[in-house]
Amino acid sequence: MQIRRKRALRKLWARTRCPRLKTQLNTLSEELSVAVQAYRGEAWGRRIWKAEERDASLYKLNRQLIKATSRLPDDQQRG
Repeated sequence: MQIRRKRALRKLWARTRCPRLKTQLNTLSEELSVAVQAYRGEAWGRRIWKAEERDASLYKLNRQLIKATSRLPDDQQRG
């Protein structure tokens, strides 16, 4: 729901360029960023917790992390 509100605020700010709207937009963006980081941290914790040493899940997770490719921004990929 907050993402929809942020998008609506962004559109309204783009039309009006009102400083108060920009402040609200920045505040909401920061709140969303914190919420996403918390969710990712919780998801990571659940994933680690579920991985068990006895089965292959822990080793599979380790292999995925080692072989993970980092995404470069589009302008750096083009050269």
